[in-house]
Amino acid sequence: MAIRIEQINIENLGPIQRTSLEFDDINLIYSKNEGGKSLLVEFIVRSLFSKKAQWGYNREYGQGKIIVSGVDDSIKNYSPGSRDKLDKYFEKNIQGVPSSLAKLLVIKSGESNISEKPEGIDTDTLKELLFAKNMLDDIDKNISATVKSAIIDEGRITIRKTGEGSEYLNLQEALEHIDMTIKKLSEENKISEERKLRIELDKLKAQKETLISAKRHKAYLLEKRKEELKKERATYPEEELDKIKSRIDRYKKLTEKNEEYANRNSELDNAVDPLEGVRQAYDCQRKAKRHLAWKLDQKINQINRELSIVTDDELGKLDNKITNYNEKIIERDKKSDELAALAKKDQAYSHVQSMKNVYSTLVQSAHNQKVGFTVLLLAFLVFIVGLTVSFAAHNPTLGSVLMLVGFGCSVFFSFRLRKQLKYKIHSDELEKLESDFREKFNEELNLATLDNITKTLEKELAIQQRVQNDQNELENTIGRLRAEIESGLLQFFPKPVAQEEWGRALSELKQGRNALKTELGKLEKQLAGLNVDPSDYDLNDPGEEYSAQKLSELEEELQKLKNLEEEKQRIEALLKRNEEELEEVSEQISVDFFHLLHSMVEEGDWENRLNELTEQNTRITNEINKLSGELTGLGVNPAHYIENDPGIEYDANRLSDIEKEIQELENNLKALEEENRALKGDVAKLVDASVNDDWNTIIEKLYEKQKDTLEQLKQKEASIVAGILVHQAIDEFQSKEDERVQATINSPDFSRTLLYITGRYDKLMPYGDQIAISSDMGDFDMRDLSTGTKEQVLFALRVSLAKKIMNDSAFFILDDAFQHSDYDRRPKLIDQLFDLSDAGWQIIYLTMDDHIRELFAEKASHRNRYKEIVLG
Repeated sequence: MAIRIEQINIENLGPIQRTSLEFDDINLIYSKNEGGKSLLVEFIVRSLFSKKAQWGYNREYGQGKIIVSGVDDSIKNYSPGSRDKLDKYFEKNIQGVPSSLAKLLVIKSGESNISEKPEGIDTDTLKELLFAKNMLDDIDKNISATVKSAIIDEGRITIRKTGEGSEYLNLQEALEHIDMTIKKLSEENKISEERKLRIELDKLKAQKETLISAKRHKAYLLEKRKEELKKERATYPEEELDKIKSRIDRYKKLTEKNEEYANRNSELDNAVDPLEGVRQAYDCQRKAKRHLAWKLDQKINQINRELSIVTDDELGKLDNKITNYNEKIIERDKKSDELAALAKKDQAYSHVQSMKNVYSTLVQSAHNQKVGFTVLLLAFLVFIVGLTVSFAAHNPTLGSVLMLVGFGCSVFFSFRLRKQLKYKIHSDELEKLESDFREKFNEELNLATLDNITKTLEKELAIQQRVQNDQNELENTIGRLRAEIESGLLQFFPKPVAQEEWGRALSELKQGRNALKTELGKLEKQLAGLNVDPSDYDLNDPGEEYSAQKLSELEEELQKLKNLEEEKQRIEALLKRNEEELEEVSEQISVDFFHLLHSMVEEGDWENRLNELTEQNTRITNEINKLSGELTGLGVNPAHYIENDPGIEYDANRLSDIEKEIQELENNLKALEEENRALKGDVAKLVDASVNDDWNTIIEKLYEKQKDTLEQLKQKEASIVAGILVHQAIDEFQSKEDERVQATINSPDFSRTLLYITGRYDKLMPYGDQIAISSDMGDFDMRDLSTGTKEQVLFALRVSLAKKIMNDSAFFILDDAFQHSDYDRRPKLIDQLFDLSDAGWQIIYLTMDDHIRELFAEKASHRNRYKEIVLG
């Protein structure tokens, strides 16, 4: 019974909250990006298979179960947490099923590779899938790599020291070690030699103890003399001598410092003599500075009073009025010109009106026709013809008629000529009028033009009154401004200023004010530079002119003298304090000598007496140090000193020689003991006995160990020889396995499927651990194929292998398995899926590719067992 996925119930799977998916023979699951397609495939893998790591990392999202039919002819539920998995069913029910079968049934995230190799499949994977339970492979797998690589040459086995080889070689080494140990026990016996060494060592140790006693007695005598010297040195303690020396040194330094302070004080007495004179000169300059500040302040106030008589605002207003006055004069002149032009327009308007009346009259009376001579010529010709007909043709009747017609035409011409001359005067006047109009207005004279010009002139004459009103208003404004300007100027000047002098007079006034402002700025800057508070102004002249440089020099000199004066006061205080300390140190030194010697020592004898005491103390200390050195050299603990004389004198060289002899004997004895103990220990360890056991017991066990080791070595050697021979036989048999793989995989069904899908390739050819693909154009390595072509080959191989291994139908879960295939190949791949469905296989294809979705829909348009599921 075919295995099919009937239903998937899931919740909280990323964007998929809670849903139930039911499946048919062919199923297309479509979703947009991030719609949960990949999470659904990972959920299926985690639910159905225990060895899910072969698909890479799978996220632990969602809960639910998958309902599968055809498992043990029943329906079973699988979930991520269930212990029973589908791949365990395969292992149980399909003979020789490979572990990678599940990888054939599920393609995740478009990853079509069957193995981890870059080319997607290799020979080893094919062999595993096709001959997974081959008996010879199982036998050969049980033979270790060490045995497989071993060699039998002339009855000897050459094998690496790993695994069984290590065991074999270790047994050989163990047997050799046992044999050598037995030989050593038979040839060597050093127990008596160990006993002799112990007796000789005891004699030397007794001599050593006697010399050590002599050394301890000598140490006692040295320590006794050392204590006597310490008591003698304690009469003049070193710390007391150091204290006196320190105070004498201090006394000397204080004496030198006293002399230094006195000399410096004398120098400063002379240096500060000019202080009072400099201070008076400095005070005089400061007064001159404050007096100068007062004088500058007075000048500044005077200028401010002069400037306050007339304000800048008043001057500005007057200046604006003069400017406005001049502008109004110009504007009034423009209005006058405009009125003059309008007066000419008035004359032109009157002229146009009269011209308009005359023009209308002339147009009605004047004609522009020219006197034509055609009628006169015709009359003349007709008259000549009539005359000719009368006399030449002798037809007076016709001739008379013609002559009358000619005469009539000449009368008509005369009448017409007289009428034209009558209106010629009006025509000349009209031409003159048109010429005059053209000259004045640069346009042709007609009634329309006259009307236009009349209207234009009427509009221009309409603004004449407004211009006249503006001019009158300007005259009034000019008069008012003139009166205000003249009145304003009388405030600044004692007599009236002529109109043409207004600008110059005001400019001179401004220049004068600007000069005062400039001077005011300089004075204020000078006053600010003095930095004198108004409360410190001095009205009295000190009789000396202020100089900033002189004041600075005096201030600097005064500061220097003040510093010297302060230093003199500090030196005097230091000198007094130094004299007091000098007297105190002198008293301390006298007291120290009295306490030490019980007599007074004069200041001049301080250093001599101190040197004598120091030398005596140093001599005693050196002797004590010498004794301490000897004691240290003896290296005797005071607790071990011996007061009683042992009867011999301590000899360090003899003690050293004895100790060397003892050390040498102890080393030899220790080595011999170690050798005997090691030998017994090695033998005991070799036979798993205790080192405390009797030698006979240990040796007996040694021979038993030799017999057992020899037996194990024979068995291991037989096993290795058998493994080598079996592996050689299997290796020879399997040398032709590539041919078996090629014949098995290139079945007619696979070749047809491969050729149908790829359109050119029809055979796979294993070589070494690689696989080539063949076509009528040549052979190509799988590694050199394009991604899309390799994807098609692997799909065909996946289908063929799954059919062969299972010998039944199941399901294929394909997550965007054709995403790298070109658009021309996709229809054939999808046709193959439908063919698989017809053969009993269930197809579940997941995609977010709209083109693949359209191909499925087109192919399934006439199919019944097709279902499309949209996620999200």
